[in-house]
Amino acid sequence: MESIGDFKAAVAYYKEALALEPVRTPTWYFINNNLGFSLNQLGEFTEARDLPQGDRNRSQSSRCIQNLGLALSGQGDYRGAANCFVTATQVNAGDPRSLRHSRVLVKEHPELEFEFQGKIEFLPGSS
Repeated sequence: MESIGDFKAAVAYYKEALALEPVRTPTWYFINNNLGFSLNQLGEFTEARDLPQGDRNRSQSSRCIQNLGLALSGQGDYRGAANCFVTATQVNAGDPRSLRHSRVLVKEHPELEFEFQGKIEFLPGSS
């Protein structure tokens, strides 16, 4: 459903899948991440924000943290969003999306530049 853009149905299926496997495994991270992504696509930022973010030492959870950043940004919490994008990049430097989100956020919200530009410049992959 997500791949065809039916995010409402995707949310329903991901919630059903989480109900079947409550333990934190790679499958759990995949489902939780995609649920957060789908909720963000629907503009359901509060529900996406309230999803568990997983273990910050696992690269799979970087996508959950990134989705939290997108939800916070959607709610106007740009500082919180920038912190999430920096953390997600630190957890999994191999995924350039969080770094890209942090750069766009600082560009769109120059009030964040003083606090975050230095952090972003020193993140892995920002050279």
